[in-house]
Amino acid sequence: MRELETGFKISLPHEEVSGQGLLWSLVRSRSDLPLRPYQRTALEHILDAYLDGRQSVAISLPTGCGKTIVFLALARGVVEAGGRVLIVAHRDELILQPIEKLSLVWPGAPEPGVIKAERFEPGRPIVLASIQTLWRRLDRLVQGFDLVVIDEAHHAAASTYRMALDRLLELKPAMKVLGVSATLFRRDGESLREIFKEVVFEYSVLEAIADGYLCGIDYRAVKTGCDLSGVRFDYRAGDFAVNQLAQTVNTPERNTFAVETWLELAEGRKTIAFCVDIKHAHDLAETFRAYGVEAQTVTGQTPLEERRAMLKAFARGEIPVITNCQVLTEGFDDPAVDCLLLARPTASKALYIQMVGRGLRLYPGKKNCLVIDLVDNSSRHSLVSIADLDSKLKRRIELEEAVGRGSRENVQLDLSLASQILGVEERQVFDPSAFYWARGEYGWAASLGDGRTLYIRQTKKTKREELFVPYLIEREGIRPLTSRPVDIELAFGVANGVLRDQGAAALYKPDASWRNYPPTEKQIEFCERWGLPRPRTKGEASDLITLAIAEWAFKKNIRSASHGPLA
Repeated sequence: MRELETGFKISLPHEEVSGQGLLWSLVRSRSDLPLRPYQRTALEHILDAYLDGRQSVAISLPTGCGKTIVFLALARGVVEAGGRVLIVAHRDELILQPIEKLSLVWPGAPEPGVIKAERFEPGRPIVLASIQTLWRRLDRLVQGFDLVVIDEAHHAAASTYRMALDRLLELKPAMKVLGVSATLFRRDGESLREIFKEVVFEYSVLEAIADGYLCGIDYRAVKTGCDLSGVRFDYRAGDFAVNQLAQTVNTPERNTFAVETWLELAEGRKTIAFCVDIKHAHDLAETFRAYGVEAQTVTGQTPLEERRAMLKAFARGEIPVITNCQVLTEGFDDPAVDCLLLARPTASKALYIQMVGRGLRLYPGKKNCLVIDLVDNSSRHSLVSIADLDSKLKRRIELEEAVGRGSRENVQLDLSLASQILGVEERQVFDPSAFYWARGEYGWAASLGDGRTLYIRQTKKTKREELFVPYLIEREGIRPLTSRPVDIELAFGVANGVLRDQGAAALYKPDASWRNYPPTEKQIEFCERWGLPRPRTKGEASDLITLAIAEWAFKKNIRSASHGPLA
């Protein structure tokens, strides 16, 4: 036996075990939910760091890349090895998400404890806590934890987190700490190094897009001509001073320009607009409505029930545009969002990533996320844009800043590049590795080309949610790929992973040329025999046949599926 400092034991097959062997001896995730390659690598790096004696580490995964799945897989291993886990977050939504996904990672997991509002249940193997409630009740804690996970770890430099960690370390000095975040840096300049000694794994937004786990970005940088040179920079906040920025940016002319740009480039897309302050959010929404576009505003002052009702209407497509101020940057997930209107300039990379991350989740039929970035010229401050996320575009940033300072004569500008900088820039950031799925009455299907078919079928639809199960249909029968019905984003994430791993990705490029070929005689014969409509193209025939086979196999084998008959 080899012992971690935390006190719980890990059985190793032999003394010179590899990182991956250690991973599976500790985590031992028996869930039917497969971990993606980068998630497995993140777990390996975390465990190796702990075994090397590091007590507090962090990982960075983009929004939509399953950081909750990663830390829950680790939590499962710790608890099964005899330890206890505390998961800390700063918002109610971030506490509820791990509870909802725990049974995916760990079917039959023990009921987690909750420390929030009036609930105080610190004695269970897994506990989820609101930092505000935990901080107020530190004196009531009598038992320590082996692992503490801090979700949205860029908040961890706050005094509430520091006091909580100090108390938890008093109870168990060998406690391990893991921070997870999409933005492991703070806008106010406070160092996270005092909390996390090392970032052991990072996976960037552009890597996730290139690997097909996030959708592509269609980026349009639009110069409004608004001068920010007189706007003070707030070094404590790590961004422009909000009051001065709002006065400069929130003008009728600029809001009109923003709406007209949206009408030209993005009409029909589900859009989130990010604004400077509450008044700016309301004024921009009012401008949209003046142009006949239904737009509503969500701010920190919006009553909770009203906010929920508004976001549900937005999810149903009844409201095409939501404007907001510092509300939808964290803890909000609507994978169908395919347009972001960045109506507030920012010098904060963290805020920029949070805003862009709201539109990058995968969703069936979603080709990309259109980012309309209203980048204002400034002679004093550097602005953050998509270019900052891509090292290949460093030269473009330098040129853009030089033009902003009015020093054209000092830079030799390529004419086409100059026109992009001074006007509207259109650029596709990577070609997304998205897959084409045939859509039918009950769900989506894709053939693996070897007699097997993937089928994402809806299980139920209520006023509150739609749930799906991804199935793999084989000659031997039908097998669910998740332990229970899941939301559409996770269902497609799992199924797309199978397509990618099985080498079938090339068959399912959305713009594959073969889809426009005439149907084959065999395809026409199959459609006639099964009573399907006569196909006009090879792609249409493939869709009809794949869906028919999937639904036939599903109905034939439904009794063998673990979820029973589905609606």
